[in-house]
Amino acid sequence: MKEIRLEEPKKADVKITNIDELYNSPDVVALKDKIEKITKERKLLWYKGLKIEEWNKKVEKLNKKFGASLGTLEFMHHMAKNKAVGLSPNMLLKRWQDLKNFWEEPKGSQVKTCYVPDIALIHTLLGEDLSGRTIVEVGPGREGVAILAYLASRGAKTIAIDVEHPGDDFLKKYPNVEFINDSWENIEECMKGRKADVIYTHNMHPNPEGGGRFENSKEDFEKHVSEAMDRVLVPGGAYIGHHVEADYVLSYAEDFIKTKGYKTNSFSSPLGSRDYMDDMKREISPKGSIEFSETEVLEKLEESSKKAPFYGYIKVVQKSAG
Repeated sequence: MKEIRLEEPKKADVKITNIDELYNSPDVVALKDKIEKITKERKLLWYKGLKIEEWNKKVEKLNKKFGASLGTLEFMHHMAKNKAVGLSPNMLLKRWQDLKNFWEEPKGSQVKTCYVPDIALIHTLLGEDLSGRTIVEVGPGREGVAILAYLASRGAKTIAIDVEHPGDDFLKKYPNVEFINDSWENIEECMKGRKADVIYTHNMHPNPEGGGRFENSKEDFEKHVSEAMDRVLVPGGAYIGHHVEADYVLSYAEDFIKTKGYKTNSFSSPLGSRDYMDDMKREISPKGSIEFSETEVLEKLEESSKKAPFYGYIKVVQKSAG
């Protein structure tokens, strides 16, 4: 039987943003350099075996030299990295509002807020207009399908791949999302020759190999899906893994990823906890040079975070554009 190859959407004539270049922007690198230098000088002081009073005086002098304490510099570095890739509180608030305007999620649900970092990174990679782009989520569940519908409203071709079928009646609500009832290990077969700009997983089950042909080997499963996604992704395309509870980040596929020339960068969402919010307020004054520290923005974010904080560990694995 002749293989059926589905028609791909016409590609937008816009390259995919290189996350690694943003991650290593001058502002981020400058803060990283400061951290390395102050850390080195603190170690030299530590080896001198100074008494606590003298140690405190020396450290205070170092803080003045570098313009901030080590802890504050590390905090600012973290925030600068997030800002560079579209994960600043300002941008997350904007993405959250865009999604809120599109979809009124079920009462008590936290899905909208949880998906905000994923949406932010997708827009950073592909731009505001997603026309001509193909975006795939593996294991979306019902709520993830609604998120894909939002991305489709921005012009993207969206595909959901899940072993659990949400029901035909539910899918009729989202006709602009293509649903494929299958597993991650079959992603290449599911795509039928089509390419994807972004493939992402959100809070993936810790054992997605369960029930498949790689059920007895997570290592073989990870290597298989990495190779399959490599064939599916366009040059410059990316896999985004956002993990809220399960730390599933294709760890066994690191050798393959490096060999293929992929760039890997990891992020944590800015509002990891209420403590983090308190740190943000305490460490960065509203009059500082960092725009995302504005009091109004923080208050709005804090209000929304009481219901559902932005949280999780995010890994972006991006294919070479060459």
